[in-house]
Amino acid sequence: MKKTFFLLVLGLFCLLPFSVFAIDFKINSYQGDLYIHADNTAEFRQKIVYQFEEDFKGQIVGLGRAGKMPSGFEIDPQPKVQAAKNGAELADVTSEVIEGADGYTVKVYNPGQEGDTVEIDLIWNLKNLLFLYDDIAELNWQPLTDSSGAIGKFEFHVRGDKGAEKLFFH
Repeated sequence: MKKTFFLLVLGLFCLLPFSVFAIDFKINSYQGDLYIHADNTAEFRQKIVYQFEEDFKGQIVGLGRAGKMPSGFEIDPQPKVQAAKNGAELADVTSEVIEGADGYTVKVYNPGQEGDTVEIDLIWNLKNLLFLYDDIAELNWQPLTDSSGAIGKFEFHVRGDKGAEKLFFH
């Protein structure tokens, strides 16, 4: 009897992470801002606005590293995470970062109700993002992972910062 109860509890526990985040929502907007520094480091800021159609436990945000990347490319696995719900910033947001083959997934735990609008802001630090040549530097990064749905408004900006203000893009 104890074995059956233990297996039942273990089975429910294993299913919990999948059922917690399986709800209906829309992504109203996604904004990515990449600030490249002269030392081949960068800061990447993601801002995602969700509109929930059911009660929810949190959000999942991914950051990719798939494709051909320079030797030594790194994503700091501890992004700064901030969240706001219905326009009010949340003070104690807990999150969990999971490393996968194609990047990182951040689970942000902040429960809410149907109709809530949630804004998630993540700041990632990157190293060795560019392929460096004698006369040019190449950016060949695909930061987005597979999405669970359409994005209403999408923006992505790349800027030179901290000694790299005069970057030219094509």
